[in-house]
Amino acid sequence: MTDNKVRIACMLAVLPALPVRGGDVTSIVPDWVRPGFCLTYDLLTGSVAGSLNGIELNENGELYTDGRRYVTEREGHASHGIVRAIVAGLDSQVVALDQVFFLIAGVDSVPMMSSHQDMMVSSDSGGDLWMHPRKQAQTIREHPWTAPRPGSYMARATTWRSGAQSWAATCIVSLGDTGKTFWVYDQATGRLLYLSRVTRTPPTYRDPNSRLPDAPSYATFLRFMGARQLHHPWVNTAMPEWTRQLHTLSYRGQSAVEFPGSIPAPQALSQTMEVERNGGNWILFRSHVQSEGQIMPSDARTVTGTGSLLPYVIPPAALGGLRPGQEIDRDPQTGYAVSVAGADPQTVTLQFGNPRQIILLTYDRAQGLLIRTSSREHSTAGTNMFLVRQMQLVAKR
Repeated sequence: MTDNKVRIACMLAVLPALPVRGGDVTSIVPDWVRPGFCLTYDLLTGSVAGSLNGIELNENGELYTDGRRYVTEREGHASHGIVRAIVAGLDSQVVALDQVFFLIAGVDSVPMMSSHQDMMVSSDSGGDLWMHPRKQAQTIREHPWTAPRPGSYMARATTWRSGAQSWAATCIVSLGDTGKTFWVYDQATGRLLYLSRVTRTPPTYRDPNSRLPDAPSYATFLRFMGARQLHHPWVNTAMPEWTRQLHTLSYRGQSAVEFPGSIPAPQALSQTMEVERNGGNWILFRSHVQSEGQIMPSDARTVTGTGSLLPYVIPPAALGGLRPGQEIDRDPQTGYAVSVAGADPQTVTLQFGNPRQIILLTYDRAQGLLIRTSSREHSTAGTNMFLVRQMQLVAKR
C-alpha cells in the first residue's frame, strides 16, 4: 500500500491543545474515541480564485525579473470528496488516525480512494475532528464572543442546523492576519460538525528559479456526514509480540498505466516503512517511497493498528477465523467494501474496493503481516485507462 497519488494540502490541521484545570488529558477523552471508530466528512478544498499564487513566465519560460513575479490566479483549483478518519489506536496521550481521502470525480461521481493523510492527534482535541464537551465549555468561558478583530479566538454556544438535523453546538472562530478558521462542535459528543478554513498568503520565493510559490492560498470546508463503530474481527485483538521489536518494513514492486492498444511500460516502485513510534496496539511509520529514481515526499507518515480496516498487521488469531467470501465491512458513504477474497494454508487475501477500484491485500498467516498488494483502478485521465500496481514484501527488520 504505497501512499496514493496527490496529498490534499491544508485538509486538516491540528488545533493546539488548551489545558483543562483540575484534570489530566486521559480524563477528558470522549468515551467514543476507541479503536475502530470511524468519522466521515464531506470535503471541498482547493486554491482560492484570485489569490496570489499564479505564476507569470516570460517568452523563454522563465520568471519575470522586472518585478512581475506572479499574477493573480484566474480560475483556481478544487477537489471534492469524502474524508474517512478511523481511530487506528490510542494511548493516554495521543490518538493515531488512519485517514483516507476519497476523490469524487467524473460523470458517475463514484468516490475513489485517492490519498492518505494519517495523523497523530491530541486525545482531547482530536486535531480538528473533536473537542471534548468539557473543553468546549471551558473555551466558551475563557474566550467569550466579542467583536471580531485580527488575532482573536472566541467561542459561543449556538444551535447548528444541517439539512433536517439540528444540534446544540459550540462555534469557535480564530482570526489571523492571513486567514480565518471556523469550527462547529456537537456539545453532546464533542464531534466536529462543520469546519471552514481560508488562508490568503502571498507567495515568497526562496528559490528564484522555482515556478511554484512557497505559500499558496487555500480554502477548505468539512461537513459532518456520519459516525459509526467498525466491528472487523481484529479490532479488539492484541498486536503480535514481534511488532514490539519491529524497526523496518521494505516493499518492492511496479506500477503501469493500461489502456486499449497500449504496450505495458511498468515503472519500478519501492517503499520503506521505518517505525517512528510504537503504541502497543498501533504503530506510526515514516514512509519513504521511490519511483524510477524519483523520491516522493519523504515526510509522509502512515499509521496502522487494530482499529485500521486495512492494516499492515492483522493478529494471526483474527486471520485464522476469516473465511473466503466473508464480508467484513461495507461503508455507507463511500460504497467501499472489505471482504475475504481467498485463503490457503499460508495466506489470507482481503479485497477492498468498489466498481472503479479494487485492491487485494495478502497476509502471512503465521505472522499476520501484509506481504503482497495489487490494485487496479480507473484512471481519472480517461474512462478506458487503468492504473495497476503490485508490491511485495522484501525485508522485515
